[in-house]
Order: sequence, then C-alpha cells, then structure tokens
Amino acid sequence: MSAAHEQAAERPQAQDGPVRHHRHGTVATITMNRPEYRNPQNSATAYPLDRAIHRAAEDDETKAVVLAGAERHFSAGRSEVAVRAAAQALAADPLGGTDMRAMKEGPA
Repeated sequence: MSAAHEQAAERPQAQDGPVRHHRHGTVATITMNRPEYRNPQNSATAYPLDRAIHRAAEDDETKAVVLAGAERHFSAGRSEVAVRAAAQALAADPLGGTDMRAMKEGPA
C-alpha cells in the first residue's frame, strides 16, 4: 500500500451526523453516533448506516467491518418513536394504501 493510500486509509471519512465511518488499514469502523438517544436505529440513521455498510463492502482495501455505538451504549435498538409512528400509520391504514378493489379484480 502506498503512503498516500495508507494516509487515506487512516483518515476519518465522515465524522458528523448520526453515523461515522472510517478505515484504519484494512478495518472499517462504522459508529452509530447519537449517544444522547443511546444510538437508536431510526430514520435518521437508516440511510447513513446503509450507505456506510455499502461503502465498506465496495472498498477492496476493507477486509473487516466493526459496527459500534458512540460512547456508553452500542444501540438501544429500534427507536420507540419510530415504532410508535409505524404502529399509528398501520392503525390508520391497515392495508398500507392497498386498493382492495384492484386485488379482487386482478391485474388490468
């Protein structure tokens, strides 16, 4: 590995936001970065986390990935607020916008 490649490999790639991603040598570390909420998995983290995982998977230099949580907690799991919102949306529209007439009539 060249010196420039080595420096780039050890430089943090994204520090701000709900997910941090950096690579040190051949190990990529992806950190959920919302410690004030115990690093929940919600709409704020889903896309950046997915993007960081794909970036690591597509990087030929990355041989291992560590998924971590910032500060004291790994992750509280799925955000209670997100679960509650999904439950309310399901209660309001149990079929998720599915048109039952179209299902009965079959394809057009």
